[in-house]
Parts: sequence; C-alpha cells; structure tokens
Amino acid sequence: MGSGSGRLYVYAIGAADVLLPKGLAGLGSAPVRLCPVGRLAAIVSDTEFDVVRPERRHLAAHQAVLTQLIAVTDLLPVAFGMISDDEEAIRSLLAEHVVVLSRQLARIAGRVEMTVRLRWQEEDTFRIFVERFPELRKRRDACFGGQREPGQMELLELGRTFEKLLLREREDKTSLALGMLGQIAVEVKTAPPSSERLMFDLNCLIGRDHGTQFEMAVEELAGKFGDEFVLELRGPWPPYNFVNVSL
Repeated sequence: MGSGSGRLYVYAIGAADVLLPKGLAGLGSAPVRLCPVGRLAAIVSDTEFDVVRPERRHLAAHQAVLTQLIAVTDLLPVAFGMISDDEEAIRSLLAEHVVVLSRQLARIAGRVEMTVRLRWQEEDTFRIFVERFPELRKRRDACFGGQREPGQMELLELGRTFEKLLLREREDKTSLALGMLGQIAVEVKTAPPSSERLMFDLNCLIGRDHGTQFEMAVEELAGKFGDEFVLELRGPWPPYNFVNVSL
C-alpha cells in the first residue's frame, strides 16, 4: 500500500527479478519494495517526507537497507535523500537511463566494495617523525633549540621537510598495500587522506565470493606494519566509488 503523498524514497537501482529479504523496512519503518521497469528496478519505500535530512536515524535506516541487500544482490546505490514524486516519475527516469544503468550494473555484477585504511596509533604524527627521521629532528632543533624565535623561512623549511617525509611514508605503504590487495581486488581506488594520521585510504572492488580471501590478504598486510599502526577493514558496501548514478 502506498503512502498518502505518493512520494517514494529511493535507495538503489538493481535487477527487477531480485528477491527482497522478507520484512525489509526502510525509513520510517516503511516496507521496502521494487518499482520495476523492464529488467531494472528502483528499490524504494513510500514516504511522507518532502526532504529527508541527514539525521542519524535516517542515515542508519538507509544504510541498513543497503547492507541487507548487498549481501544477496548487485546494487547501484543512489545518493542519500533521493525522493521521487511518484512511481511514474521514477519509472520514467529508469527508462530514460536504462542503457547506462544496465551497463553499470553489469560492470559490478557479483562485486562489492571494501574499505581498507591505515593510520598511526599516535595522534601527534609530527613527534613520531621527529623521533624516526634525523633530518627532521635536526631542523626542529635548529628552530626551537636556541634562545631566539625561529624565522619564517626556518619554519617553512621545517614544514616542507615534514611534508616530504610524510608523503614518502604514504607512498611506500600505499604501494605495498596495492601490490598485495591488488592481486585479489578487481579494482582499487585511492582516496586522499582525510587527516595527518592517515597513511592510506583504499576503496577496493572485490568479488562477493572472495570476501574471506580478501580478509586474509588484509590480515597478512597488517603483519607488514608495526604496532604503531592500525589497519582497518570495513564493508562490504555497495560499490559507491565504482559507479556513477545521476538521476
């Protein structure tokens, strides 16, 4: 039964013949259902919302639907908060983009996304690098070891030296990870580090049935790093970083 407004909240695009998990509910506990067009279907639930704000409860409900579905079927995830005026509108969109959507769905068939991140345990990354690299320690001491205030150029050189060493460490560790994980992953994309502590942030597209093999590779990779690092593995996710759904 539809909502009084007729509006639909859209979670993803998938195959029209997918069997949804029994009792699957989405935003506002509304039952999740299919809105099919040919071989494709939008995965939707009825909603009274005009706009869905990114509140924790809405984000959690959205992600819960995708998490349950990605375990059993291929998905093209759409951006959080997408609302269609009615079934006719979403069917029209699917029909208009059927070729592109079908190609993207075929490309990620049987595949999911995993995230692998390496970060320092210690929050003060600069202090770690001072301890590890004599050239940085020498510049630090030249700036702050005397009685005078360091000059602007000295501080700039200190910062450049730190950035150069940080970049080198990131490149070395990313190269090692790509070499090991790339043997299993179909494709790997590197995201820019979001913090100074982050060494690498990898989005990996893998076969759904290669999850155990991939986890073993990540565990082996973790053994290559010392206790000063934390290696995080998260997923499986829908392939957010390997599709482009613009509706």
